[in-house]
Amino acid sequence: MKKLEKWLKQFLIFLIKILLPGKNNNKINDDWHNFKRVLVFRLDNRFGNSILILSLVQSIKKSLPGAAIDVMMTSSYIALYKNHPDISRIIQYDQKHLFRNPLRFLFLIKNLRKNNYDIVFSSSNPDALSVSQALFCRLVTKGRSVGFDWKDSAKIYSVVVRGNTTIHYSAAQVDLWRHFDAKAEFTFPKLYFIHKNTQRLDQNILLWLGATGNKILNEELITFLVKIFEEINLKYVIAAGPFDDKIIANYSPGLRANILIQNLDLGGIASWYRTFNIICMPDTGPMHMVAALDIPLIQVFVNSNVKQYGYRGPNKYIIDKEINADSLKQFVRKQLDSAP
Repeated sequence: MKKLEKWLKQFLIFLIKILLPGKNNNKINDDWHNFKRVLVFRLDNRFGNSILILSLVQSIKKSLPGAAIDVMMTSSYIALYKNHPDISRIIQYDQKHLFRNPLRFLFLIKNLRKNNYDIVFSSSNPDALSVSQALFCRLVTKGRSVGFDWKDSAKIYSVVVRGNTTIHYSAAQVDLWRHFDAKAEFTFPKLYFIHKNTQRLDQNILLWLGATGNKILNEELITFLVKIFEEINLKYVIAAGPFDDKIIANYSPGLRANILIQNLDLGGIASWYRTFNIICMPDTGPMHMVAALDIPLIQVFVNSNVKQYGYRGPNKYIIDKEINADSLKQFVRKQLDSAP
């Protein structure tokens, strides 16, 4: 089956190259100052990635304050982009809706091509080739297209950039733009879709359990964290999302009884997060939202790449492999002392 999938992928790449020939030119061009219309897009339905690509948008806008930057993202998380000052237009991508009627997909492509983008950025993983991203890029691009250099991508994009997995994922996205502006500034993703003046309640810390795959917090770790919180008299809430039933089922009845299930939309959950002084959670989609909202954050890495996904800063703390109880307590006290 894997051999068949690999063959089909190679065949699709061949068709893209033959039927949709692009302009292959990986030279650094000095005309980037003249870019007026830019498209950044990502097609997959991953919550965290939809936030992490914002660093690329922010960097381009810093270099080109007069440019119009459109962003196309899956409709599931499009609300995240609302009110972002660096985005000119948010374009909704709903794959199921589009493919129920191929005419809708063709209509989208036609409208995007009418925009005559000076450059299109395929914001995918830096260490993989997404055939769907590559195909879509070829369909909407009249000029230059930019993607990460991974295996056959050089045959598809007009400009390819080497992906870097030793730096933060969002910083690697900015490298797509640094091909043009070598001095481009990097900033972590920022979100503006809720008001920042949400009143904080007197509940101190949220321990969020929602995660997937090998990122799930085990009960022993949760119990240890709770013990630390109790030792410094923290008021805490343990919570998870409405789709975390499978996770919660693996915990003991005693722990399950203390887990609050929050069934809110993106705006609602973000506003609720802001009522806490500190949030502690595993490396998962909501963690990137909390970081982008600049809420004090304790990041628990169970089995993922800290260099790629961890945030560092005065109100960020990383737990990786082992917990230093004294250091964690010191961080918590500092955040509570500086809380508004």
